[in-house]
Amino acid sequence: MKHPVVIVGAGLSGLHAASKLTDQGIPCRVLEARDRIGGRALSATDPNRPDWGNFDLGATWFWPQYENTIVKTVEALHVGTFVQYTEGAMLAEQSHQEAPKRFVLPDNPNALSMRFKGGVQSRIGFLRE
Repeated sequence: MKHPVVIVGAGLSGLHAASKLTDQGIPCRVLEARDRIGGRALSATDPNRPDWGNFDLGATWFWPQYENTIVKTVEALHVGTFVQYTEGAMLAEQSHQEAPKRFVLPDNPNALSMRFKGGVQSRIGFLRE
C-alpha cells in the first residue's frame, strides 16, 4: 500500500474501522482530538458510590428490533445486555449551563430498548489495541 491509512476519530466507528484494517494486515493510524477514546460513548462512576456502577452519559441504549447491525455486533462479541427500564419519568441534562429537565416517557410496548452491562464505554475497550 503506497498511501498510509489515517482514521480521524476514535469513536466506535473509527476504532472498528481500524480493527478491520488491522485484521487484514493494513497498517493505520487513528487520530483523536480528545484525551480519551470512545467518541459519544462516555460512562462514569460516582466516586462516592462506586457500588452503583457505571452511568452512561453519552450514547446509552439501542433498540434491537430496529438496529440489526448493533445486534449482530453484540452477539458476535458476546456483550452482556439488559432491558432498559422505561416506565415513568426521567431526568436529562442537555447542558452544564441548564438544570436537568424532567421527561415523562411515552408507553411503547413495541419498542424494547436495551443497555450494555458495564456501560457503553466499557464496550469500547476491546477495540483499543
